[in-house]
Amino acid sequence: MRIGVDATVLSYGKTGVGHYVENVLAQLAKIDAANEYVLYSNRPIGWQADNSRFQYSIADVRYNNWWMQWTLPGLLKKDKIDLFWGVGFRIPFERSGHCLRVVTVHDLVYRIMPGTLPWKQALHLRTLMPLYLSCADHVIVNSRHTCNDLLTYYNYPAEKITVTPLAADHSSAPPRLPAQTQAVMAKYGIQPGYVLYVGTIEPRKGLDTLFRALSLFRESGSELPCLVLAGNIGWKSKPIIDLVERLQIRRQVTFLRYVPDDDLAALYRGAKIFVYPSLYEGFGLPVLEAMTAGVPVITTNSSSLPEVGGEGALYINPGDHVQLYSFLQELLGNEALRQKYQAKGRQQIKKFSWENTAAKTLDVFHKVFRQR
Repeated sequence: MRIGVDATVLSYGKTGVGHYVENVLAQLAKIDAANEYVLYSNRPIGWQADNSRFQYSIADVRYNNWWMQWTLPGLLKKDKIDLFWGVGFRIPFERSGHCLRVVTVHDLVYRIMPGTLPWKQALHLRTLMPLYLSCADHVIVNSRHTCNDLLTYYNYPAEKITVTPLAADHSSAPPRLPAQTQAVMAKYGIQPGYVLYVGTIEPRKGLDTLFRALSLFRESGSELPCLVLAGNIGWKSKPIIDLVERLQIRRQVTFLRYVPDDDLAALYRGAKIFVYPSLYEGFGLPVLEAMTAGVPVITTNSSSLPEVGGEGALYINPGDHVQLYSFLQELLGNEALRQKYQAKGRQQIKKFSWENTAAKTLDVFHKVFRQR
């Protein structure tokens, strides 16, 4: 087969989808000796496989949707692509010759919690997702929860959905040279032992819950733990950031914005507790990344997060800052409890690997091609 891949997510600062695509492609380069891959983008991409079976096609088109629906179909036909993989919700509506189409749907937040997305993005997906799904020969999702959402909201055929869970990068595991972690701490002006959050600063991530939990330390006269947040400043972030000032906890909170992968691994390793208070996730990759680094995790019992965290995390109800405050107190003051959840986390991450994700993805490609 000649397999085309939407590689546009590899052309800018990587988010969760970018990590997903990069890791799956890296594994496919190792395990798939039979097929050829062509990576398509409308901008230069920042990743290349050390493999002659991977080719690259860059078309300088400003608008993503125009590139996807008008430029890409012609390229797929010219390059004689047998199957196209849309890695992030979108695929061309037009079938290019005999080209099959597989799409990854990461979540249904645009349908379930549309108010937590920019309105244009929510409107685009809510309007066009039925068409994307009807054009797809198969759909990949990253969790059973998202699979169930597709069945519930779109009555999509279960036999056309495959779950391929994500995994954590092994680079976040504890290093042989602690000096590397210390150097990153010094670079960002922070001390080890902080509470860490990793992800975009946006309403869906539940950061108001985390900030209100921290404020309870101040109100009770307890020592206020330091909080470090690593992630891009997203949509509707100003009220979230302003809340830190209103709660009078600004001195203990550090916003690092986007952090490169190498530094991010060290930030995980320097944390005492990882908190991910998200209201809704299609997977929740930072939970696994924190567990890989040996950091106890507190997250919510919402959407796919219990599926990812298993018995390796502590869970709060979404928005319950009092419960989060209680868990933070327990973990910060009890080393034995932290060690217990470090061990539980190490067991949980054994269930996930990028090799398995890539193998299941390749199985989908072969299945769809056989059934053409």
